[in-house]
Amino acid sequence: MKAAAGLIELLRSEGVDRVFGNPGTTELPFMEALALAPEMPYHLGLHEVAVVSMADGHARASRRTSFVNLHIAAGLANGLSMVLNARRARTPMVVTAGQQHRGHLIQDPMLGGDLLALSQGAFKEAVEVARVEDLGLLMRRAFARAQAPPSGPVLVSLPVDVLEEELPPPLPPRSEIAPPGPAQGLEAAAAILLEARAPAIVAGDGVGREGALDELVRVAEALGATVFHEPMYDACDFPATHPLSAGMMPPVNVEIRRRLEAHDVLFLVGSHAFSAHYYTPPAAIPDDVTVVQLDPDAAELGRNYAVAAGLHGGVRATLAALLPLLEGQSGEAGERLAAARAKGESLAGERDGAADDPAVAARALVDALPPDTVMIEEAITTGLLVRAAFAADRPGSYHHSVGGALGWGIGAGIGVKLARPDAPVVAVVGDGCAMYGIQGLWSAARYEVPVVVAVLNNREYRACKQGIPRVMEPSGADRFVGMDLAPPAIDFVSLAKSLGVSAARAEGPEAIAGEIESALQAGAPALVEIAIAGSPERRAQAGAVAVEA
Repeated sequence: MKAAAGLIELLRSEGVDRVFGNPGTTELPFMEALALAPEMPYHLGLHEVAVVSMADGHARASRRTSFVNLHIAAGLANGLSMVLNARRARTPMVVTAGQQHRGHLIQDPMLGGDLLALSQGAFKEAVEVARVEDLGLLMRRAFARAQAPPSGPVLVSLPVDVLEEELPPPLPPRSEIAPPGPAQGLEAAAAILLEARAPAIVAGDGVGREGALDELVRVAEALGATVFHEPMYDACDFPATHPLSAGMMPPVNVEIRRRLEAHDVLFLVGSHAFSAHYYTPPAAIPDDVTVVQLDPDAAELGRNYAVAAGLHGGVRATLAALLPLLEGQSGEAGERLAAARAKGESLAGERDGAADDPAVAARALVDALPPDTVMIEEAITTGLLVRAAFAADRPGSYHHSVGGALGWGIGAGIGVKLARPDAPVVAVVGDGCAMYGIQGLWSAARYEVPVVVAVLNNREYRACKQGIPRVMEPSGADRFVGMDLAPPAIDFVSLAKSLGVSAARAEGPEAIAGEIESALQAGAPALVEIAIAGSPERRAQAGAVAVEA
């Protein structure tokens, strides 16, 4: 059996049911083998951003390790931004990249390069197959490493001549590795939590990854603890509609600190580094707050903040084991929960305002979605309004990219829909984000994936404008350099149609609701371009131009 055919057999045994890729000459032996394996469909992306983000979305929604095949140094480099997202989100993924013939590498051929050096910092681990005899073992290791805490992407470099050689039988068998169990030290952690006067919990994305929402809800209720979502959370980690939910922590240390000052004990659950997006000097956690931390990755415990009890174990298994030590033990938990229910603050969002107001558009979009919708959100500034209005409260109902590399949303939406064909899937992306991964629309059309893409178009990089002071010339001209996407305006409707996806434009609540509902009912990939107002500077400038005209 040729090594390329053996690789496909190994993938099947690892539970892989499809390949995401963009091929080149160094992948041709693998592509020929795939042609003889119709049960292993190949999903082509026209750019590696789309390829890797599709695999990311599929892994998140299926809770299985995804498989990606890229082409040599250039293809790997194109996909690295999305690999960075996957590593930050701890998405299990095995990526293979074709390498030039081993006998050719000494001549420094075109597109050849040190793939392992190129991968440093983006992948959890990277290896190159030096002998065909090592292919099976290295691929088994790659899948095991991708799944082991902290899960993430692993690279295997495959020289083209290795794939063409005969693979000595047999393939190494797959190892069955149990997931992390409950942590040790639960009694000490429970004592700290029960003694708290005003306990708080930060629900990290480890909760969502392990499907531990129910267990965390019971722990929160047993303590009567205020629950914050970690800054820019990736998944549904705690029901946003639960009375104990206090919403997302702002991604700024000084604001996080202000919210935590009212609490004496903090339980960090599956939160990577508990880090803010914007730097401010004060530490996020006040010195007088006692910290209990749970994570399946031992390196996270005490990483940025000293902990009184560090729990190393599976999130779901540990929370389940912790529950008997907490339930019925806190005399004040019931009072705190009752007070939270009485407060009953809504996360619904704005309903009134100008037709192009971002908050109004976010509300209209969310109101048009069926109750079982899965949302993929990459809308940056307006995305904060969208996630608040959506108020995710079901496991797997919300996905975001905390990695920050733009272009993820469209491909991720396709991957999620492939994994969850029976659920309505809507990818909400900003206009700037869309242009980094627009090629994904072609893949949606090619494979008839009925995902709906909503592009919130404010014709600018508003996040950049919000990050610097406004500077205006005496004439009133806008001085934000390189932050406007018009003129010329990007016509997303025409762009989508050119890639084989039906599209429409909407402005105002009624039009937005109508177009989103129609797109969802169509049973085919669709794009809805939603016009929203830009920054105050843009609106003021547009008004001045209108008056002059």
